[in-house]
Amino acid sequence: MCKSCGSSRVNKSYPLQKQPISSENSTVTIMLNPVEKGQVRIIGPVTKHDYGLKAGGDIFEVYLEDQRGQPEKFILVSLKTNQPRKSTEFSVRK
Repeated sequence: MCKSCGSSRVNKSYPLQKQPISSENSTVTIMLNPVEKGQVRIIGPVTKHDYGLKAGGDIFEVYLEDQRGQPEKFILVSLKTNQPRKSTEFSVRK
């Protein structure tokens, strides 16, 4: 459902591409500048990645290069690098 007009038309957002776009290959969590009215197609200014239809205030991940390319549009929420997670298993000492 569209957040701005209430239309029942369903719009899908597309996941990030699987292949690396740059040597950094980092993603950041951003908030789309609330000035954007209604849902608009978001294309990365540097990578040209299609992030799908988004509305102002939406929070989603973009490539770091795109956030740096338009920091006034992509407001940084948190940085997430694509590094392997540390194991969450615990060893029990006897």
